Amino acid sequence: MQVGAMVTSYNQRDWDRLLAEDYSTPPALPDPQIVDATIQLGDMVEPLGYDSIWCAEHYGSAYSMQSNPIQWLSFWAGRTQRINVGSAVLVLPWWQPVKLAHEIAMLDLLLQGRKFHVGVGRGVSAHEYANFGIDREESRDRFREMIEILRLAEAEERTPDYHGQYYDVPAFTVRPQARHKGHVLDGIKSASNTPASMEMAAELGLGQMFVAAETFEQMRSSSGKYNALARSTASSPASRPRCSTCTARTTRRRSRRATVTPRSRCGRRATTTRCGTRPASRA
Repeated sequence: MQVGAMVTSYNQRDWDRLLAEDYSTPPALPDPQIVDATIQLGDMVEPLGYDSIWCAEHYGSAYSMQSNPIQWLSFWAGRTQRINVGSAVLVLPWWQPVKLAHEIAMLDLLLQGRKFHVGVGRGVSAHEYANFGIDREESRDRFREMIEILRLAEAEERTPDYHGQYYDVPAFTVRPQARHKGHVLDGIKSASNTPASMEMAAELGLGQMFVAAETFEQMRSSSGKYNALARSTASSPASRPRCSTCTARTTRRRSRRATVTPRSRCGRRATTTRCGTRPASRA
């Protein structure tokens, strides 16, 4: 079992101002101060013996203020020596596929042999989709097409032309090539919150990633359903399910709750990821 830490920034004291839409005054606690504190906490991850450092992708609010996971994880690639990095998650419908393929390859190079745990998802926030000018109803098909294009870039030096419903991409080459070309997407996982998304992830041969908004029994049940779907659709050994449990230390307005993750019982190759702004040992 491996244990990672989610290192991302939350300006929780700013929610009252934002919900009131009061933009006449700045945040009581400036965002740069929040990010600086997050970096200080992130600097503890490797010395404390964690295996990896993770981040999410969100835009335009006080929640999880790391907008570009590749940029943030590249920062940690250069600041650490031993640990791996992971995304929880890259929201694929918000990206341009050629750009993302290049950014993933560059991060793989910057890690100098360490692992990028690629976690992907569709996202749920209406305001984020609106700000990108993307219809949220398109997200499932956009997600599928993005996976297909990324895999073409992984498998081929020069991809064939791709003609999808939402992405029409001429043949392209990723340069510089990834250090682990052909294997960067090994173990790619998807955060799936609906039965339809879970079925699509299983069809695509993606591993399963949880955010602990559910009880362990609910997660175990969901994992069992997913594993059954994956077994019924798997066409190669690479499609066998892998499970990553992302346990979140959530802070809500006027309530705080910490959860602790036991050893995963979801699959043969389990990765337990500890999320939040504090090390797991202090939760």
